[in-house]
Amino acid sequence: MSLEFLGKTIATDDEGYLCHLSDYSEELREHLAKLKGISLNDDQRFIIATIRAYYEEFNAMPLRRILFKIFKEKGRADLAQSVVLARLFGDKATPIIALLAGLPKPASCI
Repeated sequence: MSLEFLGKTIATDDEGYLCHLSDYSEELREHLAKLKGISLNDDQRFIIATIRAYYEEFNAMPLRRILFKIFKEKGRADLAQSVVLARLFGDKATPIIALLAGLPKPASCI
């Protein structure tokens, strides 16, 4: 499948996940969020950026306990709870965050 964005065709899988990490941009993130009916706030953008940075360094999604440790280290302990992720992204927060971060669908969500 593909997605048309700013005059460019972007390859996606059948669930909307980007096929190429290099296609990602903040503008595309906002567009993907809008397609999912989400109006992103600063907390959501922080979470997405943090997970994307971790993925770029380790080529994997962080486990929640690692993610929450990173949030605390960055002074955002207020985000370090599963219930907060669910409130911000819905019950299936992990796959939604991955999609909005331009990352592959997490294996644990298959």
